Amino acid sequence: MTVGISLATAAAMIVGVVLTLIVGWPILIIGAAALIAAVTYTGGPMPYGYRGLGDAICFLFFGFVAVIGAGYVQIEELTWELAAASVPVGCLVTAILVVNNLRDIGTDRASGKRTLAVLIGERNTRIEYATLVLGAFVSIAIFTPVGLLPHYCFIAFAALAPGMRLTREILNGRSGAALNPMLKRTAQLHLLVGALIGLGGVLATL
Repeated sequence: MTVGISLATAAAMIVGVVLTLIVGWPILIIGAAALIAAVTYTGGPMPYGYRGLGDAICFLFFGFVAVIGAGYVQIEELTWELAAASVPVGCLVTAILVVNNLRDIGTDRASGKRTLAVLIGERNTRIEYATLVLGAFVSIAIFTPVGLLPHYCFIAFAALAPGMRLTREILNGRSGAALNPMLKRTAQLHLLVGALIGLGGVLATL
């Protein structure tokens, strides 16, 4: 794991330097902030992941920063459209973390790891998951009619049915190892919705 993390970090830094040379200093700041966030999630004197802040930071960096940063690299401009697109992406990537923390709530509590799931309890964590999944689709339904997302992004609602099935299974009480398939399927849902939003954006340019 240490070798894998080291290699991934090194590769990210190389790409970051190249993008900084091409696009400019904002990429350097974004990359540095993301690296610090990655290291301090479970490391350092005050790992925020074990102080109930992991979900919020996950949404910020894997949703807002990731989407806006990727968009800025391509168009060199910050727009409200990029911010809008980051919301459903952030909701679903955070839902992945929620499933993971829900599965580990017992062992995390026993070892003193105060994730948000430990702090708010199992029932509320399940509600958090449902809120995030529903929030992803609600945000698309809100942002698309007002022009912050292209109308073609409604294609992402093709993923609504599997999203609702997942949510129902989480709310119905799966726990422990039974949540492992839910973790995989939530990641697949995140990928599917992100890809469909991207496809909607491409179709809008044709």
